[in-house]
Amino acid sequence: GYIYLKELAQQIVLRVPDGTKKAYLSTSEWNEFIIFEHSEPVVINYERTLTDEQGVKYQLSQSDSSFVYKICGYTEALKEQVIVPDSIGGLAVASISDYSFNNCKTLKWIHLPALVVESPNVKSAFNGCELTLSLNNKVIPEYKFYNAAFIKELELGADVDSLGTCAFKECKN
Repeated sequence: GYIYLKELAQQIVLRVPDGTKKAYLSTSEWNEFIIFEHSEPVVINYERTLTDEQGVKYQLSQSDSSFVYKICGYTEALKEQVIVPDSIGGLAVASISDYSFNNCKTLKWIHLPALVVESPNVKSAFNGCELTLSLNNKVIPEYKFYNAAFIKELELGADVDSLGTCAFKECKN
C-alpha cells in the first residue's frame, strides 16, 4: 500500500515504500500518479500537461526513475513550422503519443529531437499528415520510417552519420 497521497498543483504524488516503485509503475492503475519511494525527495516544479508557444501539447510522464515529457497533441494555435525542443525545464522530451498530429493539415515542417525519433510511436503520430521532416540524429535506425506516408520531404542535418537499412524505404514521396 501507499504511505500517503498528496495533491500538488494538480499533480498527484504517490509516496510508496522503498523498493516498490517498479511494481507500481508496471500496472496501469497508477499511471496518473507521480511515484516517489519513501527515501526520495518529492520535488515537483513541473506542469503535468503544458502547451508551448508553437501550439504543441506535452504531457509529463515517468520513465523508470526519471520524469520526461512526451508530445501528446496540438492546439488550434499550432504553427506551420515547429521545432520540438530537446528538453523543457531540464526534462527531456523523449517520446510522442500515437496520433499526436492525426490528420493535422496546419503542420508543414517539424524538427524532432533524437529521443523522439527513437520513440516507437513516431510514425503513427503523424497519421494523415504531409510535411517536411527535419532530423539530426547520429543514427537513423533501420526501417524507422519505412512506409511513412506523412513524409513529403526530408531534411537530414550535418550530425547524421548513419542511415539504417531501409530507414526511409517505401515512403510515399
